This record gives sequence, C-alpha cells and structure tokens, in this order.
Amino acid sequence: MASDRDRRQKRLETFRSLLSERIAKLNVLWIQLEQAVGDADTANQIRGTLHTIKGEAALLRFRGVADVAHGLEDLIERVAADAGPPVMEFGQLVLDAFDLIETLAARDPDQGTPEVAAMLASLAGAHGAPTAAGAVADGVAPTSRAEEEVIDSGGGEADAVPEPIAPGGDSAALLAALVSDSQPRSRSTYSVRVRPEQLDRMRGIIAELLQARSRLALGASALHEQRYKVSKPGQLDQPDVVAAAGGSGVGLGVALAVAPRDQPGDDVLRSIEAQLRENVIRISTLITALDEVTRELRMVPISVLFDRYPRAVRTMSRELGRQVRLRSYGDVMEADRDVLEALDAPILHLVRNALDHGIEPPETRRAAGKPEVGALDLRARVASDTLHVEVADDGAGVDLAAIRRRAVAIGLADAGTADELSESQLLQCLFHPGMSTRGTVTSMSGRGIGLDVVYKTVRNLGGSVEVRSVRGEGCVFHLAVPIRAAITSVLLFRVGRGWYALPSSDLVGLVESDELERAERLDGPAVSYEGELVPVIGLEPVLGEQAPSFADARRSAGRIIIARAGERLVALTDSHSHSQREAILESVGAVMGEGTLVSAGFGLEDGSVAMTLDVGAVIAAAKGAPRLAPELVVGAGPAGESGPTPAPLVLVAEDSPVIRDLIVEALRTHGLRVVEAADGREAVNRLDENPDIALVVTDIEMPRLDGLGLITELRSRPGRRIPAVVVSTRGSDEDKLAAVAVGADAYLVKSAFSRTGLWSIVSRFLG
Repeated sequence: MASDRDRRQKRLETFRSLLSERIAKLNVLWIQLEQAVGDADTANQIRGTLHTIKGEAALLRFRGVADVAHGLEDLIERVAADAGPPVMEFGQLVLDAFDLIETLAARDPDQGTPEVAAMLASLAGAHGAPTAAGAVADGVAPTSRAEEEVIDSGGGEADAVPEPIAPGGDSAALLAALVSDSQPRSRSTYSVRVRPEQLDRMRGIIAELLQARSRLALGASALHEQRYKVSKPGQLDQPDVVAAAGGSGVGLGVALAVAPRDQPGDDVLRSIEAQLRENVIRISTLITALDEVTRELRMVPISVLFDRYPRAVRTMSRELGRQVRLRSYGDVMEADRDVLEALDAPILHLVRNALDHGIEPPETRRAAGKPEVGALDLRARVASDTLHVEVADDGAGVDLAAIRRRAVAIGLADAGTADELSESQLLQCLFHPGMSTRGTVTSMSGRGIGLDVVYKTVRNLGGSVEVRSVRGEGCVFHLAVPIRAAITSVLLFRVGRGWYALPSSDLVGLVESDELERAERLDGPAVSYEGELVPVIGLEPVLGEQAPSFADARRSAGRIIIARAGERLVALTDSHSHSQREAILESVGAVMGEGTLVSAGFGLEDGSVAMTLDVGAVIAAAKGAPRLAPELVVGAGPAGESGPTPAPLVLVAEDSPVIRDLIVEALRTHGLRVVEAADGREAVNRLDENPDIALVVTDIEMPRLDGLGLITELRSRPGRRIPAVVVSTRGSDEDKLAAVAVGADAYLVKSAFSRTGLWSIVSRFLG
C-alpha cells in the first residue's frame, strides 16, 4: 500500500502537470484580452482558472502560488470592469506573474518565496488600483482567502477541496480524489491523468508482446514441421524445435522421436499445435485491442501545442518592431503526444522565421498597401492518419535572388548552376544547413540554423515539408507527419544478411521480376509497372551489403519491391526473405546521425534489429552526387592560365516537364550545366540571354514555336554554329529528313531512349 509520502508526491506531480497546462492556456487568454480580441467571457475564463489554481495551491501548502494567483485574480477583475483593453504598461507584468507561479510550483512547498512580496506590490498597484486591504505590509505577504478556507486546526493538508470552479472542474475533482486513498469513492465518472512515462511503458509492453507472439508463431510452425518429419527416420531436427520454442521445447524432441505418425502421441502433438495457433490468434486480438486503447490515451488536442506560441509571438514581435496577430485553426484536432512534442521546435523555428524574414515593419506594410498588423496563421487538419500543419504569413515572401546568392556563397552551387535552379529547387535550398538570407547575425537569425532542423525533425517522424511563396504576398510552410506513433504494418526483408523494412504507407507492391517488362530511361534501367516506367535501384550497393547465400537468394529470388517517396515510384531489387510484420518503430536519429538512409528501427524476436529505410534518402543516395552542385571541368583558363572552367552549357527545349526533367537530370549527371525552356519561343530567349550555350536539345512538337522553327532560327544567326539534337516521339523517315533539312545534327526517338545512348551522341558535339 502506498505510504503517505508516496501519496503526497503523487498529488504534487498531478498539481504541477495541471498547472503547466493551465499557465499555457492563461498566456493565450491574456494575450487575446490584451489585443482586444477577447471579451468578457475571456476575462471570466482567466479568473476561473486562477481561482482553481489558488484553491489547489493553498490545499498543497504552496502559499506563494496562492497569493500570486489571488493578486492576479483581483487585477483581472479591475481590467474586466473597464470598457477598453488593458494598458500595455502592465501586460508584461501579468505574463511575468504567470511565469512566477510556475517557478514557485516547481519548488518544494516549504521553500522560501522572496519574490512574492514584490510581485504582489506590482499587481496591487497596476491598473490604477489603490494599495489597500490585502496589500503587502512590512514585506510580509498576506494569507490568501483561498488558504484561509482550507487551513485546518492541525496545520496539515485539508481533507476536502472547495467546489471546483470551471474551468478545471475535472482536474479539481481528481485532486480531491487523490487527497486520501482511504476516502470512499463514488461510482461517478471522473477524469484521470496518465503520466507520459506510463504511456511509454505501455508502448514498450506492446512491442514485447509483438515479439512474444512472433516467437510463439515460430514455435507452432516448427512443431508442425517436426510432426511431418517424424515418420521419416533420420529427419527429426530436435535442436531446431528447442531453439524455435525459446528453450521451452526440451521434451518435445523425445516425444516426437517415440511417437510415430498416426499414433496416439501424434494426436497429442496435433492438439498442442492447434492450441499454440489458437493462442497466437488470441494474443494478436489482445495486442490490437491494447494498441487501440494506448493510441487513444496518447492522443491530445493540437491546442496543447498551439497554445505555446502566442507568448513567443508577442515577445518576438515587440523585439522586432512588428505588429502581428496570431490565429489558430483546427486546434481541436488530436494527435499523438510524442508527435506533437517533436513538432514543437520545428514550428517555433517557422514562427520565428515568419516574424524575422516574412512579416514587414508597419511602415513598410503601410507603404505597400497592406494592413499594418501582419497575419500569422497556424492551421491544422487530419486526413488519412496524417497530420497536416501549416505556418502561413502574409509578409514579403521568399527572396529567391537572395537564396541564389547565398547558395553560391556557401558552396551549394556554382554561379552558373544557381542561375539555372527553378523556383521549387531554390525553395528547397532553404532547408540546407548554413542557408540564411539575413546579411547580419541577430539574436534571432543570420546563422543559417533553424529550417534545416525543421527538415530533419519532420523527416525523422516519417513526414515531409513543402514551402510555397509569392513575393510580396506571403509564405506557407506545410508539414505532413503520421498522426500516431504506435503499431505500424511493415514489409520485413533482408538485403545481404541485414534486416530491413518499409512501412506499408511507402509500399506499393511486391512483384515477381518475370512479371515486369524491362526498359531503359534516361536516368538508367527501369521496369514497366502499371503503364509507368519506374527506375530500378539495387539495394546491395546502396546499403553496402554483400550478396546473400544461394539458399537465401533462392527463397525469394526475383522479387522486386515497388515503393514510393512522395509522388515518385522506385523499383528496389536485391532483397529476399520477405514477410509482413507489425512493429513499433523507434527513431534512430540520435544513434545513426545525419545523412542516414534509415528513419527508424525495431527489434526482432532473435534479438537483432531491423532498420526502416527512408525511400527518398535511398533514391538520393543511388543518384550519387548532389544535383545542386554538378562537377566542374578542370582545364586551361583564359590566356593559358590553369584553373577551373565551367562545364559546357546545354539548352533543353521540351514542353513536357517530366521528359524535360529526365533529360536535364541525365545531362547534369555527366557534369553539364543546363538551362531549360518549355517551348521554342522561350528557347530563343534563352539563347539571347546565354551566349555561351554549346548545344541545343529540342523536341519537335511544342507550343508557340516548334522544334523545327527553333532550329531554323538557330541556323539564321551569324557567328559560331551551335549543334542541335532532336529528341521526339516522331520516328518516321519523313520526320527525320525534315529535321535534317532545317539543320539538325542528330535525331533520337523517345521510345528508344537510354541515358547511355543520349550521352554517346551529346558527348560527340561537346568534345
């Protein structure tokens, strides 16, 4: 039975946990009142919460907490009595008082509280209140009204709590229930609080149960196999039975050896096998039920996260001289507690980024015809077990030119490549370490940290980050992460002798190799899957694993995993020993470090660990060098000087963005610089802008000006002759002759494309 000391400690933990949530909510409510977006109900909510804190604090002998809460309660009453919003002079005072309450509650109740007297004096003098009854005299804080109500003659903790005042009724009832374990409890329903560590322990137990179920299933399968071996002399494998049963099958081998098939002993074994399989099914059902309960217990409103930011926005906006109104949408949605905790720092970085880089000073906004008060929105929604969070502002948007300059400065791309980057590529540069468009270092920005933390954290959660921006209108960061952190269905497999897995959400299919037609894309080998050419990646070289033994390879030879990373599909080879599995994934970011191909891991029944692959990282690793930093060709510089010389510049004109991207990527793989055009007319403009273009690769059918017209324009220009290579779906002799007639130098039909074939032609014209 719990001791008095244990019960008291439990009450303190409950009080502090509740207090932390209440202070976060009080911060939000006060800022709403301060910005005149609150109403009389807002003031009443603040007073009710303070009253509840005061009563509970007095009960637990936190005299300083009760006194400060009482002083705040009096101040809010004076504020509510006035028609206008509270004056700015003491807005910070109220927030400091909230902080002091939390600080005092973290101490031992018997510890001194020297800060309380000064705070009470400040609160009593705020908003024009006279220093009268209840004020500080001779530096001694008065006993609060709440404390007077609950102090008993013995000086100990009270046996009862005043009637709970909303909000906080449920928690006050809980606190009352915790006062004495010996008190009779009614059968009425009340809320209970589960500590985070208890939820984590429950999840750990579920993980252990999953492994136990797998061992039990293996034991049943091994028993089944041994039953059908026993009738054939010399085929009984007793050690396997013992190993599969985890040491519990010592007697099974003997029983099998003396009980031939179709004799009474075999009936016993058949019954044992059936019971094992029934237990596996029963355990699976119980695990599923326990997992569902645990998931529900771990779900908390997103408001728990969003309520943390109004205070930070208020402080930062004043430091920066901004006027900002923070709005939250969808905060009643729920998500796993661990997911929200992991998102706290990334969202704070995005909020800071919006204030420092996005929302302009009032005078700048006024000159641009915008409201002086900027809008900063936090939006949340849940779809298909995915939590979508957006941080949006109506500020200046992203300065793409500044990103280009910074990309060159930090070595992310050379000057030529930076000029070629599309808007989406430039926006992705924001998540690169060291990327900052701020010219000077301030307390908030300029060091190039922050957005890379956002990307890494969201990626470790198995999510994605996107950014949209319109210059002069604003910017939106969109985070998408799994809503839960519990049992996940995965495809388990081996590469070489290592165990790996893919979450079912990343898995499209597991297909026999001979069912897929082989093909070639510009970026390498591919397979045809449901009408789409899907690139092939071998996992052995990417993961550094050696080929499996013949027996292992034969077990699932020829199977190809079709996986997805965002909207991209990829065919993964070199895997074997596939099986479906349920697992609780644990983050491995702190262990594996940055740049890893693994996003999570989970334990197997034999004690080994399976690593969950990040499909996007596997694709990037298979491509080799970063696309943003193509190699430079080193040779003789001007006037015979030795030094780096930019690689040849190629113009690609293609109206299909998919085909254009394939061609561009294939050319950049060989170190070439590329400029792109969506039609012939745009290509002519690119020729005017880039006199150093060394080769043109063009489609035939394009809007505004087709490929034949582009080549005709090219041949009409004086000066050096620029080679032109046609890449088209048209493959008749008439089409080829028409291209040659206007001056084409080579012709490739898209249906016969390969990266090697393209390079063999392009390299001839580039020396």
